[in-house]
Amino acid sequence: MITHDPIYVTFTVSEADYLRFAREEIKKNDGKVPAGDNNQEHEIRMSLADEEGFPHIGKFDFADLAVDQTTGTYLIRAIFPNPTRLSPAGAFVRIQVAHDKEEALLINERALGHDQNGAYLTIVGEGDKVARKRVEMGRLYDGKRVVRGGISVNDRVVVNGIQKARPGDKVRPVSAAAPAEKQHSEPAVSR
Repeated sequence: MITHDPIYVTFTVSEADYLRFAREEIKKNDGKVPAGDNNQEHEIRMSLADEEGFPHIGKFDFADLAVDQTTGTYLIRAIFPNPTRLSPAGAFVRIQVAHDKEEALLINERALGHDQNGAYLTIVGEGDKVARKRVEMGRLYDGKRVVRGGISVNDRVVVNGIQKARPGDKVRPVSAAAPAEKQHSEPAVSR
């Protein structure tokens, strides 16, 4: 078995993801295009097929000069140390590209509803009456969905008993216990 240290990992990102990342970089630099190749600073994480999370940390090494017109993707290469020589050449891996943290509301995906008008959340509003709020969904993060707009941190989102919660109904919300590391309430609904 031939193994290498370091290893190079090539992967692609969609044109949309590339553009979002580039806009974040410009915004971070007060509206100016970063000089040189600032991608060198971004952490890239890797996971082998049998690993949880992304325990291996590498760095950006190379990016193609243009978007591939046939696939709409942008080719990236990262370099990872491989001192244990556990990662064989040609192995399939999962990649996570770290970018600046942003504050976001995370919602249990069970709470999301969908109809022909898009995504919505059922909330317990004023007077303990059920209402629906249209939301803009974001990415999945740690098993929860990022919600970019439509609700605030003060909204009480129905997670359990959502089938029974109809807009306009008065309910007796019961707050569910939040996980110790994340303090937020996810009320259940009982009639």
